[in-house]
Amino acid sequence: METTDLLSFLTNSRTPGGFLLTILIILALVSGLMSKAAADYGGIFGKAARAIQQHKEAAIAADEASDARRLDRLEETIQRLDREVGELRAKDRVHHEYQLYVAGYWRKLQFWAVEKNIELPPPPMMTYPEWKITNYPDMT
Repeated sequence: METTDLLSFLTNSRTPGGFLLTILIILALVSGLMSKAAADYGGIFGKAARAIQQHKEAAIAADEASDARRLDRLEETIQRLDREVGELRAKDRVHHEYQLYVAGYWRKLQFWAVEKNIELPPPPMMTYPEWKITNYPDMT
């Protein structure tokens, strides 16, 4: 069977076998064009295969560049969130220490009032900002 006989068979065939054979030939041509070896072919098939190969390589490079940019942004976000969490932990620790100071102050005040058996206004107590400046002058 020659090429012209095959083409006339494929174009004139209305059978399922002819349809399947046409599909197989198209798939073979397309898959052949997409292979790396097809880029070495001469003529139109080689040019088409090289164009497809270059397009695939460009798409892969663009995806890798996009992934690298996305990864860089994620790393920057993680570093920023780590700094913010550290700052929040420091503020929380200082506030907790102030709460302990207030609780101790009120306990001493209660004992003081009992010992003196008098009702006087309590000694002045520092506010949180005053206490923070006294104990943590570098955090103001």
